[in-house]
Amino acid sequence: ANGVVLVGTSNVAPENLYRDGLNRQLFLPFISLLERNAHVMTLDADKDYRQEKLNRQPVYVTPDDAAAERALDKAWQAMTHGQP
Repeated sequence: ANGVVLVGTSNVAPENLYRDGLNRQLFLPFISLLERNAHVMTLDADKDYRQEKLNRQPVYVTPDDAAAERALDKAWQAMTHGQP
C-alpha cells in the first residue's frame, strides 16, 4: 500500500471478467477481492488506447531465456521512451 497505485485495464466490468470461462468459480474470489478493494472507473471511449502501442509488440515472448529478456526490455523501452 504505502504510496503504491496499481492500475489495471479491462474492456468489461469486474463482475463480467472471465464470464463463461472454464472453472470460473475458482476466479470468483478474485473478482470479489477486486470489488471490495479497488476503485473501478469507467472510461468510455470509441478508441482502445491500450492498443495504440501494444499492437506493434509481440503477444508472447518465449522461451524464458536471454533473448526473451532482451525482447521484453526493448518493448519496455519503446513503450516508455526510456522513462521509469
